[in-house]
Amino acid sequence: MCVPPQVAFAAASAGLKYIEYTNEVANYEAQVVTNANNRRSAVRARDIQISQARLRNEQEQGKIADEKFNNVLAAAKNSATLKTAAGEDNIVGRSIDQALGMSVAEGLRNDTKLSIQSKMIDQQAGMDAMEIQARLEGRLAQIVDPNPPSPAEAVLGIATAGATGYNSTEAATSGDYFS
Repeated sequence: MCVPPQVAFAAASAGLKYIEYTNEVANYEAQVVTNANNRRSAVRARDIQISQARLRNEQEQGKIADEKFNNVLAAAKNSATLKTAAGEDNIVGRSIDQALGMSVAEGLRNDTKLSIQSKMIDQQAGMDAMEIQARLEGRLAQIVDPNPPSPAEAVLGIATAGATGYNSTEAATSGDYFS
């Protein structure tokens, strides 16, 4: 039994439209997976940047702590030297007290400077973390999922393609088939 050409063209057109729809669905799903991978990658990059910033902050804080410790040692040594010198020379009085006071004051000034510097480093680390987070949010905002293909649109497209395919050939009569 032969199929009229209108039906064959209608079926072929509808089939092509269905294949087109399944390709759109596959492309949509692939894009969604790619976007999810890009989002995870962006978050991992942010986490790595924050870890690096923390490490840098810890190293700078360690350096400041070492400087504070070295200043305390230097102040203690200076104080001991002054006391030893005063004792050896049998010097007493205000000049030694002033020299010791100046040594303590210098140590406190250095300690205060380093404490302020430490706080500034912490504040900078906080601002760096906010900048990294803002960059992540900007990057995530640029990753937009596409709209999924509409099944209703696909059904209408298949029906339209079928009708167009059916109407694209002239109707045949039974005589066309048996002559």
